[in-house]
Parts: sequence; C-alpha cells; structure tokens
Amino acid sequence: MKFLLLSGFLYCVCYALDPVIKVDQGNLLGKLEPGAASSASFYAFRGIPFAESPTGNLRFKAPRPPKSWTGLRNATTEGSVCTQATFTGQLIGSEDCLFLNVYTPKLNCTSLLPVLFFLHSSAFIFGDGGSSWYGPDFLNYNGVLLVTANYRLGPLGFLNLETAGAPGNAGLKDTLAALEWTKRNIKSFCGDPAKVTVGGHSAGAMMANVHTLLARSQGLFSRALLMSGNALTTVAYTDSHLEAARELAAMLGAKDNATSTVEDTLRKATGEQINAAHLAMLMNEPHPNMMFKFAMTSESPSASQADLPGSILLTTDPETLLRAPEVKTVVPILTGTTAQESASLYAVGVISKAFNGDEAAFLGRLNRRFNEILSRLALRVSTHVAAAKGIQSGPGSASQQQEILKMVKEKYFDGKDTFSRQQYINVISDMEFVGPVLNFLRLCRGDVFLYETDVDSKYNFLSRNLLNITYATTTCHADDLGYVFHPGVVDIHQDYKGSGLGPSVLRYTTTLFTNFIKGHTTGSRAVCGESSTTPYVHINGSTPMIATAYGGQAALWKQVFDIRRTKSS
Repeated sequence: MKFLLLSGFLYCVCYALDPVIKVDQGNLLGKLEPGAASSASFYAFRGIPFAESPTGNLRFKAPRPPKSWTGLRNATTEGSVCTQATFTGQLIGSEDCLFLNVYTPKLNCTSLLPVLFFLHSSAFIFGDGGSSWYGPDFLNYNGVLLVTANYRLGPLGFLNLETAGAPGNAGLKDTLAALEWTKRNIKSFCGDPAKVTVGGHSAGAMMANVHTLLARSQGLFSRALLMSGNALTTVAYTDSHLEAARELAAMLGAKDNATSTVEDTLRKATGEQINAAHLAMLMNEPHPNMMFKFAMTSESPSASQADLPGSILLTTDPETLLRAPEVKTVVPILTGTTAQESASLYAVGVISKAFNGDEAAFLGRLNRRFNEILSRLALRVSTHVAAAKGIQSGPGSASQQQEILKMVKEKYFDGKDTFSRQQYINVISDMEFVGPVLNFLRLCRGDVFLYETDVDSKYNFLSRNLLNITYATTTCHADDLGYVFHPGVVDIHQDYKGSGLGPSVLRYTTTLFTNFIKGHTTGSRAVCGESSTTPYVHINGSTPMIATAYGGQAALWKQVFDIRRTKSS
C-alpha cells in the first residue's frame, strides 16, 4: 500500500514538473514555469506546429494541415519567428514558422477555462507570438488560458497576384488555421472551446476584427478583444499588390512586369533576399504607417480555389463586410486605444534604417510629404465601396483632397503648412487609431465596450522601457501591452500586487480584460450607429472612470469619412 501511494505521489510530481499533453497530431512535452512577481506558476507548451511548413512550393499559398509525429515532441522552446526585416535593418527568422504557444494555469481539468487567442502586433511585416512581448503570467493568474500564434509576414504572408501560386491573404489564413487548431485541441489544456475570445494588438487586432466578419471563422470564438486596431483602420486593407510586387520583383532582377515573371522571380528568391528588398522599399516611405504595402486584400475566388479548394477567405474589403446585411453573426467586442498612439510610431521612424536617429531629417520628410500621407491613408476608398456608392476609388477628386487638407491643417496645425513633432503625433493618432474606432461604431452591430489607456508609469512597455521616448507624455502605441502581458524582451519589473500607479493599472486592466473574456459585462456599452455620447472606460490612474465623449477632436475623421463617400460636385 505504501509503495502504491509513493508511486502515485512520484507520478503526480513528475506530471506537474514535466507535463505531457495529447493533441490531435501526437504527444507534447511542456514545462512548468514560474510566474512574474506576485502571480503564480503556469504550464507552457511552446512551438506547436498548427500547419505544415509553408516552404518550397507552399510559399505564398494557403496553409495546409499540420503533420503528425510519433513519440514525444518537445514543446518547451518556441519555434522560429517568421522571416522578417526589422526597422533597423536586421534580417531574422525562417519560413518554417507556423507555430503557436499555449499557456495554462492548470492541467487538472475538473472545470474548463476561458481562452484568449491573441494575434501579435506586426504592421503586417514584423513580430511574432512569443513571450518576448506576450508573457501569459497575469492572464493565467486571473484564470484565463492564453494562446499566441505566428503568421507569415510581408510579401511572404500577404502577396496577392490573383494566381494559384500567390492567391493572397496567406497570413490571414494562417491565423484561421491556428484558430481551428485551438478549437480542436484546447480542451486538452483545460481550455473551453466554447469560450474563446479572438484578440490582437494593432495589425493583430485588425485581423481579429476581420475574423468576426468572415463566414468561415464563425463558431471558432464567442468574443473579440481589439487593442489599437480594427477592420476600418486604413492600413489593414489594400485593393491591389501588383504595383508593389512589380517593384519588389524588379529589385530582385525581374526583366519585365508580367505577372508570371513577378511570381517566378519571387518564388526563386530566398526569404532573406525578399525581405532585404522589401526593407529597402519600406525605407523610402514617409511614415511607418505607410509601410503596409502587403496587407489584406480581396482574393480572386478562382485563384484561391485553384490553390486549395475551400480556402477562399476574403473576397471584399472589411468596410463592405461591416455594411453587409447578410453578415448577421455578431460577437461582443471590447476595443480601445492609447491616449498618444502615434508617439511610438514617430519614434520608430526616427530610429529606422533610413534616418538612424536623425529626427530633423525625419520630421522634414513628414512635412514635405504630408499631403501624400493624408491622401494615401485617410482618404483612400476601396474599389468595392466606391462601386457601391458610385464614387471615385482611391484618394478621391482634387477638390475633395484640398477640402480635407484644409480641414486637417486648421484643426491640427493652426492653419499652417508645416507642423511640429507633437502636432504630427496628434493628427496621426486620431487619423489612424481613434477615428477608425468612431467610424466602426457607426457601422457596427451588437455590444461594443470601449476603453482608453491614458497613464504614464514605469510599466509603459515601449516608451519607458524598450525605447526611451522622452517626448511621450502618456501611453503610446504598444505601451498598454505592459498592463496585460509580462514581456521577456525587457524586464519592466512588474509586480502584480505591488503599490503605486503601475501595479494599480496592471491589476485594473488585466481584470477588465479577463472579466470580458469570461463573459462578464465590462464598463458601459457604446451605442452602434450615430450617437451624441460615446461612453468608455478612461484608464487614467489608479481609479479609472466612465467617461462619455470618446474621441474628442478625432470626430473630424467622421467628417472626412463621409466626404470621401459622397459624390464630388
């Protein structure tokens, strides 16, 4: 009897220290890891393949089902990040990168946990789902299981030539494959497949929001969490990649502009060569937000069908989907922004390879090319929306452009033709982040809950830690990740039960998010459609408050939105 008890005890200890989980491809060996200060330990299963390696003939194509394995697969280390070029010029990663990570606070499944499936920031060109930015400590501590996934980036992830070899949206299809894997397997980790929240930050949020509108994604999640991005963010979608693809292929030696030549050139190049050429293209752009040359696009049904039957995912633009009466499935959404979104994007532009810290040169280029920035970002209307409304696609007529330019300069630049750093940060923050939220509210259906993070503490992940953005006065783009995740790339000394502003906001934001993921009401519902008030949770200190006028001067972008969807005189 004693021997049996001892054997059982030893088995439990070994299981706790070296957990083994069975998924549909085989058995996984995970790891029990310590949590951040004042949290708790958790089980990590890293580097799990959710699709076949998209290499060789599968480059640019929809993901194929993952292969099984025999024996025990080591899931204690993360898989490779996807091939990418950083803003400072480094070429990193591998094309064999379709891996996800699962973090759970328990493996005794007497009850199932709600799940956050989270898509990383990327600008569609860089980043990964690893714990460098997205440690699970505080989410797990609050009873939420976390799944993070890689997806292909840049031209390797989104190239659309409307051919069977490059049908488009491979990266978006990767995220669908990861969601489907999660639905099939998450119960093995004590996750509830009926209580999955699809979420993301920045480009990840844009794709998460698009999933809420796609017929093929329905049933894979019941809620959505969108941090600093949504389906109407202008950089989320582009009508065509052909011009950018031709430019990229020419840099790699293409002799003509024929689609077949472009595809053949890009297929024969290495991933590193493609990303080096892509980086050179990006460094010619006036602002980081204009580097989204390969984002989501409309697919040709015949091309996607020829690639992989049933793989068609996106056949129109997100705005058209939002307006479509046949899109009836609606999930509750929690979404928000930071108070100074674009300060971090401005900083990234300054330190990029093109400027190497020369802020004066960067600001000078912004001033010289602001008209172009405005027309290519805020004024662009897709061909689908233009056709439906009988208006001009692209940036619109010259008279519309001049009317809007005058409005913007009067609102943000005191009517002047040049602007300061802070004025530029203000206009881009509203144009690219707050304005799209306001316009999303006009088209949405169902329950939407809003928040704004407006604090300056040592937990501001980017501005006070990863980058030293001295001119940031409050929360910037990506700063709020430090109030939800435990990043491994830099030690910001988070203490969940500590005193002071940082720990208070960490506890509040994590609780706000996890309560939503668990299915509870959070804050006050915003009203879809035109409304005189827009209630939101203003996270502005240790005691956040409910405010009623989200957006402030960003309401200008509702006017811009309408002007661009009205026929010119």
